Amino acid sequence: SSQEVKEDPTRPNEDPTRSTWKAGWVKKASGRFLASYKDRYIQVERTELVVYENEDVATYLEKVDLENYDKCHELRSAFTKKNRLVLIRAAKSGNKVHDVKFQAQNLEEKEAWIKAFSDGINRAKNKIFDECGISIAWSQIGLCCLTNSYVHSKHDLGPG
Repeated sequence: SSQEVKEDPTRPNEDPTRSTWKAGWVKKASGRFLASYKDRYIQVERTELVVYENEDVATYLEKVDLENYDKCHELRSAFTKKNRLVLIRAAKSGNKVHDVKFQAQNLEEKEAWIKAFSDGINRAKNKIFDECGISIAWSQIGLCCLTNSYVHSKHDLGPG
């Protein structure tokens, strides 16, 4: 008897058991201004980006929560065509979160990374929405049950 994985209708073609959505080598900018790009092995997991020094994924350099970002797009420059892309931080994410710049190996990889980051950002946004929906649903159930038990107890008292 093989276990069937049910597809979530709100997220077609997504495997809920999958943990890594894209992995590979990119150059990641260090520093915010005159950035130097260093080779890093990165993985896009469900709602976060994990940065490693190399393909030994036992120890990571940093984890980036994609919940703190609004979008990912091409980083255009008048001077160079270097297949660069940037994660744009969300306004609500605070001062400690900065835009993150990457350089892919070629045009196809750049497009694939933009899609992987964008999908991760969308999954993070959906996760927040799901958690809010669950807590609202539970509060409504609790309120409903409290109201019903109060109504029943009044009727159960009977005549004085």
